[in-house]
Amino acid sequence: EEERRNLKQLVGTALVRLSEMEGVDMKMYSETVLPKLLEVAVNCKDVIAQEYLMECVIQVFPDEYHLFTLETFLKSIQHLKSKVNVNSIIVSMMNR
Repeated sequence: EEERRNLKQLVGTALVRLSEMEGVDMKMYSETVLPKLLEVAVNCKDVIAQEYLMECVIQVFPDEYHLFTLETFLKSIQHLKSKVNVNSIIVSMMNR
């Protein structure tokens, strides 16, 4: 459990740093960053990790990026594990 907590902190911090990097504009986010992050989330076999990665993406990147890429993000949700709390992910996105 402690390893999982440490890994969450590491991943979360890395995503925050990525979102703050100079040069990560909406074009780079939509064409490179988001597709790769969604690929990692979808290919992850762990339900908790999938939920956490999707939540991180929602929280660390600007709202305007989400509006621009909303269709891509929502399409990726259908490929998550069946036990992932999709409602929670969608509510988090709507609250942004």
